[in-house]
Amino acid sequence: MPKKMYHGSSRKGAKVLRPSKKGKGKPAGVYATPRKGLAVFFAIKGAGWRNLRREKGRWKVTGLSDKELSSSGSLYRLNPKKFKRYQGWEYISEDSVKVKREERIDNIGKELKSLGFKIN
Repeated sequence: MPKKMYHGSSRKGAKVLRPSKKGKGKPAGVYATPRKGLAVFFAIKGAGWRNLRREKGRWKVTGLSDKELSSSGSLYRLNPKKFKRYQGWEYISEDSVKVKREERIDNIGKELKSLGFKIN
């Protein structure tokens, strides 16, 4: 089990994350990842796996506007013991999860670049 678990959201100030339906065919849950950069990416409202590619060992963000990339959001740190592996870098909790810590992000695109992501 990873030592850290992150959840990115466009919603700020959450104290508890509750399970919700995320995408066609996916079970309801709280989704998280041990990869900070991926969680930061998912803080962009409406962003999805269709907007990410892996090229030469580096994540590339595609198909998002400058407005979406410059949006703000929150990175939530969660207790990894509440999660089980779903698929790939995604983990899921079918129960509500209390937020351990919130980090606000003023410009998600800038933060992604600082974490090594290639933008468009």
